[in-house]
Amino acid sequence: MSDSSIKSKPQVAFVTGSSSGIGLAIAQNFLAQGYDVVGCSRGKTKLDNPRYTHFQASVSDEQAIRAVFAEIRKRRGRVDVCVCAAGVAAMNHILTTPYLQAKEIIETNVLGTFLTIQEAAKLMMPGGGSIVAFSSIAVSLSLPGESIYVASKAAVESLVKVAAQEFASFGISINAIAPGPVATSMIASVPSAKIEELLKRAGRKRMTEISEIVSKVQFFSDIANRSVSGSVTQL
Repeated sequence: MSDSSIKSKPQVAFVTGSSSGIGLAIAQNFLAQGYDVVGCSRGKTKLDNPRYTHFQASVSDEQAIRAVFAEIRKRRGRVDVCVCAAGVAAMNHILTTPYLQAKEIIETNVLGTFLTIQEAAKLMMPGGGSIVAFSSIAVSLSLPGESIYVASKAAVESLVKVAAQEFASFGISINAIAPGPVATSMIASVPSAKIEELLKRAGRKRMTEISEIVSKVQFFSDIANRSVSGSVTQL
C-alpha cells in the first residue's frame, strides 16, 4: 500500500456514550466531517451510517473496553480522535449517598475515562492524536448534593492535566470540557428550581447547548489545534 493511499484514508474517531445525548451529537458531527466513527455505549444505537461502527459495552467494564480497542486495531489500525462522553450522575447529600451509587459513579466517570484514554493513546502512537474528556461546571462550584459526582469530575480534570504532560512527546493532545447543565437525559429528573439555582450560582442566564459542546470538541480534534493540551474549558 502506497503512502498516498494511507494518507487518503479518513480519520478515525472513537466516541463513548455515543447512543444518545452529547455523545450521539458528537458522533454525528464527526460523520458529517468525513471521519470514520466507532462508538460504544451500554445500550444499542439508532445511528445508521456505513461509516459508523457500534459496540455495546460499558466503559467501566475493563475486559469489554480492551476487547473493543482490540477490534479497532484489527479493523482500523489506529484512532486519531477519542472523546470520552460517557458518564453518570446522581444528586444526593453525602450522608445519604448509597455506597453502590458512589462506586458506579467513580467506576464510570473516573476509571472508565482512564481506561478509554489509556487504550486510545496506544492506538494513536506514533502518529499522534487528540483526546477530549468531560468534566463539569459542578467542580468549580463545589456543588452541594453532588459530592461524589464532583469528586469524579475533579479527578478527570487532574487526570487530563497529568496525561497532557505524559503524552506530549507522543504528539497526543488531551483536554477537558466542563459544561454547565445541558438538556439531556442525565438531568431530566433534576427539578427545574435546582437548575435555575445552579445557573444563578454560575452567573449564567441559560443552559449550555449541545451544539456548543460539539463545536469545542471539533476545535480540539482539528490537527491545527493539537498544540493546545491540558486545558479545562468551561462552556
